[in-house]
Amino acid sequence: MSIPGQSSRYSTRSGRAPDGYNPLMEEEQEEENGPTVVNLAATMRTMQTQADERFNQLMEAIAALASSPANTQPTETPRTSVPPRPSQDPSEVGGRYKFSKSIPNPTPLEDGTNPTFEVWAVAMHTKFTVNADHFESEFAKMGYLFDRTQGKAQKHLLPRFKPDATHPYHDTKEMMDHLTRIYTNPNRVREAEVEYQNLRMTYKQTFHEFETQFLHLADEAEIPTSSRFYGLFDRLPTNLQDRLAPLLRSFNGSYDELCNTAIGLDAELKRINARRTKESQERVAAKTQAPPTTTTTRGSSFQKAPAPFAPTNLRSSTPTISHYGPILPDKKPDGRAVTPAKTEGVTCYNCGELGHYSASCEKPKRAAELKEIEDGVEEELEELESGNDSA
Repeated sequence: MSIPGQSSRYSTRSGRAPDGYNPLMEEEQEEENGPTVVNLAATMRTMQTQADERFNQLMEAIAALASSPANTQPTETPRTSVPPRPSQDPSEVGGRYKFSKSIPNPTPLEDGTNPTFEVWAVAMHTKFTVNADHFESEFAKMGYLFDRTQGKAQKHLLPRFKPDATHPYHDTKEMMDHLTRIYTNPNRVREAEVEYQNLRMTYKQTFHEFETQFLHLADEAEIPTSSRFYGLFDRLPTNLQDRLAPLLRSFNGSYDELCNTAIGLDAELKRINARRTKESQERVAAKTQAPPTTTTTRGSSFQKAPAPFAPTNLRSSTPTISHYGPILPDKKPDGRAVTPAKTEGVTCYNCGELGHYSASCEKPKRAAELKEIEDGVEEELEELESGNDSA
Protein backbone atom coordinates (compact mmCIF):
# COMPACT_ATOMS: atom_id res chain seq x y z
CA MET A 1 0.00 0.00 0.00
CA SER A 2 1.40 3.44 -1.07
CA ILE A 3 1.27 6.79 0.72
CA PRO A 4 -1.36 9.22 -0.70
CA GLY A 5 0.08 12.03 -2.83
CA GLN A 6 3.31 10.14 -3.36
CA SER A 7 4.12 7.99 -6.31
CA SER A 8 6.15 4.90 -6.02
CA ARG A 9 8.46 3.50 -8.59
CA TYR A 10 7.28 0.06 -7.55
CA SER A 11 3.56 0.72 -8.20
CA THR A 12 1.81 -1.07 -11.01
CA ARG A 13 -1.29 -0.50 -13.05
CA SER A 14 -3.18 -2.89 -10.85
CA GLY A 15 -2.37 -0.79 -7.79
CA ARG A 16 -1.02 -3.83 -6.00
CA ALA A 17 2.43 -3.72 -4.52
CA PRO A 18 4.74 -6.48 -5.48
CA ASP A 19 5.65 -9.13 -3.04
CA GLY A 20 8.15 -8.00 -0.43
CA TYR A 21 7.50 -4.23 -0.94
CA ASN A 22 8.14 -2.10 2.13
CA PRO A 23 7.11 1.61 2.05
CA LEU A 24 9.41 2.48 4.92
CA MET A 25 12.42 1.25 2.97
CA GLU A 26 11.35 3.49 0.00
CA GLU A 27 11.23 6.63 2.22
CA GLU A 28 14.65 5.87 3.61
CA GLN A 29 16.02 5.45 0.08
CA GLU A 30 14.53 8.82 -1.09
CA GLU A 31 16.08 10.61 1.86
CA GLU A 32 19.46 9.17 0.95
CA ASN A 33 19.30 9.79 -2.87
CA GLY A 34 17.33 13.14 -2.86
CA PRO A 35 14.15 13.96 -4.87
CA THR A 36 13.40 12.05 -7.98
CA VAL A 37 13.64 13.44 -11.56
CA VAL A 38 9.87 13.53 -11.86
CA ASN A 39 9.53 15.79 -8.85
CA LEU A 40 12.23 18.19 -10.11
CA ALA A 41 10.55 18.54 -13.51
CA ALA A 42 7.19 19.31 -11.90
CA THR A 43 8.76 21.96 -9.68
CA MET A 44 10.45 23.68 -12.65
CA ARG A 45 7.19 23.77 -14.61
CA THR A 46 5.44 25.39 -11.69
CA MET A 47 8.13 28.07 -11.33
CA GLN A 48 8.06 28.83 -15.07
CA THR A 49 4.28 29.28 -15.00
CA GLN A 50 4.52 31.68 -12.08
CA ALA A 51 7.25 33.71 -13.81
CA ASP A 52 5.21 34.01 -17.01
CA GLU A 53 2.21 35.22 -15.09
CA ARG A 54 4.29 37.84 -13.26
CA PHE A 55 5.86 39.07 -16.51
CA ASN A 56 2.44 39.47 -18.13
CA GLN A 57 1.21 41.47 -15.18
CA LEU A 58 4.17 43.84 -15.38
CA MET A 59 3.72 44.39 -19.11
CA GLU A 60 0.03 45.21 -18.60
CA ALA A 61 0.94 47.71 -15.90
CA ILE A 62 3.53 49.40 -18.12
CA ALA A 63 1.06 49.65 -21.00
CA ALA A 64 -1.55 51.19 -18.71
CA LEU A 65 0.90 53.79 -17.46
CA ALA A 66 2.00 54.69 -20.97
CA SER A 67 -1.58 55.19 -22.20
CA SER A 68 -2.65 57.24 -19.18
CA PRO A 69 -2.92 61.03 -20.01
CA ALA A 70 -1.97 62.02 -16.48
CA ASN A 71 1.40 60.31 -16.73
CA THR A 72 2.36 61.53 -20.24
CA GLN A 73 5.18 64.15 -20.19
CA PRO A 74 6.48 66.19 -23.14
CA THR A 75 9.72 64.84 -24.46
CA GLU A 76 12.62 67.28 -24.34
CA THR A 77 14.30 68.14 -27.63
CA PRO A 78 17.93 67.29 -27.33
CA ARG A 79 20.28 70.22 -27.58
CA THR A 80 22.03 70.45 -30.89
CA SER A 81 25.73 71.14 -30.82
CA VAL A 82 28.39 71.32 -33.46
CA PRO A 83 30.22 68.03 -33.41
CA PRO A 84 33.90 68.46 -32.63
CA ARG A 85 36.50 67.81 -35.26
CA PRO A 86 37.80 64.25 -35.42
CA SER A 87 41.20 65.45 -34.23
CA GLN A 88 39.59 66.95 -31.11
CA ASP A 89 37.63 63.85 -30.09
CA PRO A 90 39.20 62.40 -26.95
CA SER A 91 39.97 58.74 -27.22
CA GLU A 92 41.05 56.46 -24.45
CA VAL A 93 43.68 53.83 -25.17
CA GLY A 94 44.66 51.85 -22.12
CA GLY A 95 43.25 54.55 -19.83
CA ARG A 96 45.43 57.32 -21.36
CA TYR A 97 44.44 60.23 -23.63
CA LYS A 98 45.54 59.89 -27.25
CA PHE A 99 46.43 63.12 -29.08
CA SER A 100 45.87 63.68 -32.80
CA LYS A 101 48.77 62.91 -35.11
CA SER A 102 51.08 65.90 -35.31
CA ILE A 103 51.58 67.48 -38.72
CA PRO A 104 54.92 69.11 -39.67
CA ASN A 105 55.68 72.53 -38.20
CA PRO A 106 55.43 75.48 -40.62
CA THR A 107 58.66 77.09 -41.82
CA PRO A 108 59.39 80.16 -39.65
CA LEU A 109 58.38 83.53 -41.12
CA GLU A 110 61.24 86.01 -41.44
CA ASP A 111 60.96 88.76 -44.06
CA GLY A 112 57.90 87.64 -46.02
CA THR A 113 59.79 86.31 -49.04
CA ASN A 114 60.62 82.66 -48.34
CA PRO A 115 58.11 81.64 -47.26
CA THR A 116 55.70 84.39 -48.21
CA PHE A 117 53.31 85.62 -45.55
CA GLU A 118 50.29 84.12 -47.35
CA VAL A 119 51.86 80.65 -47.46
CA TRP A 120 52.96 80.88 -43.82
CA ALA A 121 49.53 82.05 -42.65
CA VAL A 122 47.81 79.10 -44.38
CA ALA A 123 50.27 76.66 -42.81
CA MET A 124 49.68 78.13 -39.33
CA HIS A 125 45.89 77.96 -39.72
CA THR A 126 46.17 74.31 -40.75
CA LYS A 127 48.38 73.52 -37.74
CA PHE A 128 46.00 75.20 -35.26
CA THR A 129 43.01 73.38 -36.80
CA VAL A 130 44.35 69.84 -37.18
CA ASN A 131 46.35 69.77 -33.93
CA ALA A 132 44.01 71.91 -31.81
CA ASP A 133 44.17 69.34 -29.00
CA HIS A 134 47.95 69.90 -28.71
CA PHE A 135 47.45 73.39 -27.25
CA GLU A 136 46.01 73.52 -23.74
CA SER A 137 45.27 77.25 -23.78
CA GLU A 138 45.19 80.32 -26.00
CA PHE A 139 48.48 81.46 -24.54
CA ALA A 140 50.06 78.16 -25.63
CA LYS A 141 48.95 78.92 -29.20
CA MET A 142 50.38 82.44 -28.93
CA GLY A 143 53.71 81.04 -27.76
CA TYR A 144 53.78 78.58 -30.65
CA LEU A 145 53.03 81.35 -33.15
CA PHE A 146 55.85 83.50 -31.73
CA ASP A 147 58.21 80.52 -32.01
CA ARG A 148 57.28 80.12 -35.69
CA THR A 149 58.74 83.57 -36.48
CA GLN A 150 62.30 84.80 -36.64
CA GLY A 151 64.34 87.80 -37.72
CA LYS A 152 62.27 90.83 -38.73
CA ALA A 153 58.92 89.13 -38.15
CA GLN A 154 59.81 88.25 -34.57
CA LYS A 155 61.01 91.80 -33.93
CA HIS A 156 57.59 93.09 -34.96
CA LEU A 157 55.87 90.81 -32.39
CA LEU A 158 58.32 91.14 -29.51
CA PRO A 159 57.29 94.56 -28.09
CA ARG A 160 53.73 93.37 -27.45
CA PHE A 161 54.52 89.74 -26.56
CA LYS A 162 57.14 90.20 -23.85
CA PRO A 163 55.93 89.83 -20.21
CA ASP A 164 56.24 93.54 -19.34
CA ALA A 165 54.47 94.78 -22.49
CA THR A 166 52.23 97.81 -21.90
CA HIS A 167 49.84 96.81 -24.69
CA PRO A 168 50.10 92.99 -24.91
CA TYR A 169 48.36 90.69 -27.35
CA HIS A 170 45.20 88.96 -26.11
CA ASP A 171 45.01 86.10 -28.60
CA THR A 172 46.57 84.72 -31.78
CA LYS A 173 44.12 86.69 -33.93
CA GLU A 174 45.63 89.99 -32.81
CA MET A 175 49.11 88.67 -33.60
CA MET A 176 48.07 87.51 -37.07
CA ASP A 177 46.29 90.82 -37.79
CA HIS A 178 49.44 92.72 -36.82
CA LEU A 179 51.59 90.69 -39.22
CA THR A 180 48.95 90.95 -41.94
CA ARG A 181 49.11 94.76 -41.89
CA ILE A 182 52.89 94.61 -42.23
CA TYR A 183 53.33 91.97 -44.93
CA THR A 184 50.18 92.35 -47.02
CA ASN A 185 50.10 94.84 -49.88
CA PRO A 186 46.99 97.01 -49.54
CA ASN A 187 46.99 97.62 -53.32
CA ARG A 188 47.34 93.93 -54.12
CA VAL A 189 43.90 93.62 -55.70
CA ARG A 190 44.31 96.69 -57.89
CA GLU A 191 47.74 95.63 -59.10
CA ALA A 192 46.42 92.16 -59.88
CA GLU A 193 43.58 93.71 -61.90
CA VAL A 194 46.06 95.65 -64.04
CA GLU A 195 48.17 92.55 -64.66
CA TYR A 196 45.03 90.56 -65.46
CA GLN A 197 43.91 93.11 -68.07
CA ASN A 198 47.36 93.11 -69.75
CA LEU A 199 47.79 89.34 -69.68
CA ARG A 200 48.15 87.62 -73.07
CA MET A 201 49.32 84.13 -74.00
CA THR A 202 52.49 84.17 -76.12
CA TYR A 203 53.26 81.69 -78.88
CA LYS A 204 56.17 80.28 -76.89
CA GLN A 205 54.00 79.47 -73.86
CA THR A 206 52.14 76.22 -73.42
CA PHE A 207 48.47 76.46 -72.55
CA HIS A 208 49.11 74.84 -69.17
CA GLU A 209 51.65 77.51 -68.23
CA PHE A 210 49.34 80.29 -69.36
CA GLU A 211 46.29 78.91 -67.52
CA THR A 212 48.26 78.68 -64.27
CA GLN A 213 49.20 82.35 -64.57
CA PHE A 214 45.64 83.27 -65.59
CA LEU A 215 44.03 81.57 -62.58
CA HIS A 216 46.53 83.12 -60.16
CA LEU A 217 45.82 86.65 -61.36
CA ALA A 218 42.07 86.01 -61.53
CA ASP A 219 42.06 84.89 -57.90
CA GLU A 220 44.24 87.81 -56.80
CA ALA A 221 42.05 90.31 -58.68
CA GLU A 222 38.89 88.60 -57.35
CA ILE A 223 37.48 88.06 -60.84
CA PRO A 224 34.07 86.27 -60.69
CA THR A 225 34.04 82.72 -62.01
CA SER A 226 31.23 83.62 -64.40
CA SER A 227 33.55 86.06 -66.22
CA ARG A 228 36.49 83.70 -66.61
CA PHE A 229 35.18 81.76 -69.63
CA TYR A 230 35.43 84.65 -72.10
CA GLY A 231 38.24 86.20 -70.05
CA LEU A 232 40.40 83.19 -70.90
CA PHE A 233 39.29 83.01 -74.54
CA ASP A 234 40.04 86.70 -75.18
CA ARG A 235 43.63 86.26 -73.99
CA LEU A 236 44.52 83.33 -76.26
CA PRO A 237 46.62 83.78 -79.42
CA THR A 238 44.72 84.17 -82.69
CA ASN A 239 45.65 80.73 -84.04
CA LEU A 240 43.88 79.12 -81.06
CA GLN A 241 40.95 81.54 -81.21
CA ASP A 242 40.34 80.71 -84.89
CA ARG A 243 39.89 77.03 -84.08
CA LEU A 244 37.95 77.49 -80.82
CA ALA A 245 35.50 80.14 -82.05
CA PRO A 246 33.18 77.68 -83.90
CA LEU A 247 32.97 75.53 -80.73
CA LEU A 248 32.13 78.22 -78.18
CA ARG A 249 28.37 77.61 -78.30
CA SER A 250 28.82 73.89 -77.71
CA PHE A 251 30.74 74.60 -74.47
CA ASN A 252 27.68 76.31 -72.91
CA GLY A 253 29.93 78.61 -70.91
CA SER A 254 31.82 75.71 -69.29
CA TYR A 255 35.31 76.85 -68.33
CA ASP A 256 36.55 73.27 -67.90
CA GLU A 257 35.43 72.19 -71.39
CA LEU A 258 37.11 75.23 -72.93
CA CYS A 259 40.38 74.40 -71.16
CA ASN A 260 40.30 70.72 -72.08
CA THR A 261 39.78 71.54 -75.78
CA ALA A 262 42.39 74.32 -75.79
CA ILE A 263 45.04 72.03 -74.27
CA GLY A 264 44.67 69.50 -77.09
CA LEU A 265 44.61 72.12 -79.85
CA ASP A 266 47.64 73.94 -78.48
CA ALA A 267 49.69 70.73 -78.32
CA GLU A 268 48.79 69.78 -81.92
CA LEU A 269 49.51 73.25 -83.31
CA LYS A 270 52.91 73.38 -81.64
CA ARG A 271 53.75 69.96 -83.06
CA ILE A 272 52.74 71.07 -86.59
CA ASN A 273 54.72 74.32 -86.34
CA ALA A 274 57.82 72.46 -85.15
CA ARG A 275 57.60 70.12 -88.14
CA ARG A 276 57.02 73.02 -90.53
CA THR A 277 60.06 74.87 -89.17
CA LYS A 278 62.24 71.78 -89.52
CA GLU A 279 61.19 71.25 -93.15
CA SER A 280 61.88 74.91 -93.97
CA GLN A 281 65.38 74.68 -92.49
CA GLU A 282 66.08 71.55 -94.51
CA ARG A 283 65.04 73.30 -97.75
CA VAL A 284 67.29 76.28 -97.02
CA ALA A 285 70.22 73.98 -96.24
CA ALA A 286 69.69 72.08 -99.50
CA LYS A 287 69.75 75.30 -101.54
CA THR A 288 72.92 76.63 -99.95
CA GLN A 289 74.78 73.34 -100.49
CA ALA A 290 77.59 73.55 -103.16
CA PRO A 291 76.84 71.52 -106.34
CA PRO A 292 79.03 68.42 -106.85
CA THR A 293 82.15 68.82 -109.07
CA THR A 294 83.30 66.30 -111.68
CA THR A 295 86.53 65.96 -113.69
CA THR A 296 87.31 63.44 -116.35
CA THR A 297 89.85 60.86 -115.30
CA ARG A 298 90.69 57.45 -116.58
CA GLY A 299 87.86 55.16 -115.59
CA SER A 300 85.80 57.78 -113.75
CA SER A 301 84.37 61.23 -114.22
CA PHE A 302 83.03 63.95 -111.96
CA GLN A 303 82.00 67.53 -112.53
CA LYS A 304 84.21 70.40 -111.62
CA ALA A 305 82.80 73.53 -110.13
CA PRO A 306 83.02 76.43 -112.55
CA ALA A 307 85.69 78.99 -111.78
CA PRO A 308 84.45 82.32 -110.52
CA PHE A 309 83.76 84.82 -113.25
CA ALA A 310 86.54 87.34 -113.83
CA PRO A 311 86.48 89.91 -116.63
CA THR A 312 89.36 89.72 -119.11
CA ASN A 313 90.88 92.02 -121.72
CA LEU A 314 89.74 95.12 -119.89
CA ARG A 315 91.34 98.23 -121.34
CA SER A 316 92.23 101.18 -119.19
CA SER A 317 93.72 104.52 -120.00
CA THR A 318 95.60 104.65 -116.70
CA PRO A 319 98.30 102.23 -115.57
CA THR A 320 97.72 99.81 -112.69
CA ILE A 321 100.42 98.59 -110.33
CA SER A 322 100.92 94.82 -110.05
CA HIS A 323 103.46 92.70 -108.25
CA TYR A 324 105.91 93.30 -111.06
CA GLY A 325 105.30 97.05 -111.37
CA PRO A 326 102.83 99.21 -113.29
CA ILE A 327 101.16 97.86 -116.40
CA LEU A 328 101.34 100.40 -119.21
CA PRO A 329 98.25 101.01 -121.32
CA ASP A 330 98.27 99.77 -124.92
CA LYS A 331 96.00 102.57 -126.14
CA LYS A 332 95.75 106.31 -125.71
CA PRO A 333 92.56 107.91 -124.40
CA ASP A 334 91.65 108.90 -127.99
CA GLY A 335 91.99 105.28 -129.16
CA ARG A 336 95.36 105.51 -130.97
CA ALA A 337 97.86 102.68 -130.35
CA VAL A 338 100.83 103.34 -128.13
CA THR A 339 104.17 102.89 -129.87
CA PRO A 340 106.63 100.92 -127.74
CA ALA A 341 109.40 103.16 -126.50
CA LYS A 342 113.06 102.52 -127.29
CA THR A 343 114.98 100.89 -124.43
CA GLU A 344 118.50 101.43 -125.76
CA GLY A 345 120.63 103.25 -123.19
CA VAL A 346 117.84 103.20 -120.61
CA THR A 347 118.82 102.48 -117.00
CA CYS A 348 116.25 100.82 -114.67
CA TYR A 349 115.54 102.81 -111.52
CA ASN A 350 114.74 99.62 -109.62
CA CYS A 351 117.66 97.29 -110.29
CA GLY A 352 120.09 99.71 -111.94
CA GLU A 353 120.55 97.54 -115.03
CA LEU A 354 120.44 98.73 -118.65
CA GLY A 355 117.97 97.80 -121.33
CA HIS A 356 114.62 98.26 -119.62
CA TYR A 357 112.53 100.61 -117.63
CA SER A 358 111.66 100.10 -113.95
CA ALA A 359 107.99 99.62 -114.93
CA SER A 360 108.88 96.43 -116.74
CA CYS A 361 111.53 95.30 -114.25
CA GLU A 362 110.94 91.73 -113.12
CA LYS A 363 112.93 92.04 -109.91
CA PRO A 364 111.23 92.84 -106.57
CA LYS A 365 110.63 96.49 -105.93
CA ARG A 366 112.57 98.15 -103.14
CA ALA A 367 110.23 99.45 -100.44
CA ALA A 368 112.50 102.27 -99.37
CA GLU A 369 112.58 103.62 -102.92
CA LEU A 370 108.90 103.06 -103.73
CA LYS A 371 108.24 106.77 -103.91
CA GLU A 372 111.16 107.27 -106.25
CA ILE A 373 109.95 104.41 -108.42
CA GLU A 374 106.49 105.92 -108.67
CA ASP A 375 108.02 109.25 -109.60
CA GLY A 376 110.20 107.49 -112.14
CA VAL A 377 107.18 105.76 -113.62
CA GLU A 378 105.44 109.07 -114.02
CA GLU A 379 108.52 110.48 -115.76
CA GLU A 380 108.72 107.45 -118.00
CA LEU A 381 105.08 107.82 -118.93
CA GLU A 382 105.63 111.48 -119.73
CA GLU A 383 108.60 110.55 -121.90
CA LEU A 384 106.57 107.93 -123.69
CA GLU A 385 103.77 110.40 -124.31
CA SER A 386 106.14 113.06 -125.56
CA GLY A 387 107.99 110.55 -127.76
CA ASN A 388 104.78 109.30 -129.31
CA ASP A 389 103.49 112.81 -129.90
CA SER A 390 106.71 113.79 -131.66
CA ALA A 391 106.58 110.66 -133.74
